[in-house]
Amino acid sequence: MNTISIKKTFSWAWDMLLKHFWVLVGIFAIVIVTRAIFSTLSSYAGDHHMGWLSILITIVNVFIQIVFGISTVAIALKLYAGESVRVKEVFYTHGKFKDYILAGILYLLILCAGFILFIIPGFVWMIKYQFFPWLLIEKNLKPTEALRASARITAGNKWKLFWYWILSIGVSLVGLVVVGIGIIPAAALVFLGYTFLYKQLSAQYVEPTTVPVE
Repeated sequence: MNTISIKKTFSWAWDMLLKHFWVLVGIFAIVIVTRAIFSTLSSYAGDHHMGWLSILITIVNVFIQIVFGISTVAIALKLYAGESVRVKEVFYTHGKFKDYILAGILYLLILCAGFILFIIPGFVWMIKYQFFPWLLIEKNLKPTEALRASARITAGNKWKLFWYWILSIGVSLVGLVVVGIGIIPAAALVFLGYTFLYKQLSAQYVEPTTVPVE
């Protein structure tokens, strides 16, 4: 079992943010601003009784956010590997669009089941399976394999991961308070931290054929 350090996580994420500041700000500005625009458009359509348009906008937004979900993970992994990235890579899907959707649906179903079961299992399973996007992209796993592998690598570290989640909310709130635009570098910092945590936990990764079903 690999152990993790929240202090080292934030330290690495901060160093990466400073080193690639403008590229990361550009990438996460696209992600956050696009989400805000579509949310505003959907609300406007709903307020003006254009339900069909609101639904269409929401569907388009979901697909765009899936693309961003894939690309930001791939970008963070490249930065961890010491490679350079470009802003336009935020639009790359790396051939993982279908697998990401399937894994995401399974993840949401697991969370729904967990929160129905007195809330606590929901938080546990949220943390347990949260690294499926990184495993899909870096290890080229299938949806169910990625979820199982995430369960394996997070074993024994759920409390630390939970505290990182709490701290990440605090970082995001601080970023939001700083003239609002601080949320962009704050989001980049938190996301980089998750990538660092994933890399530390997956350092002794075992191939899916030996990953037990949990």
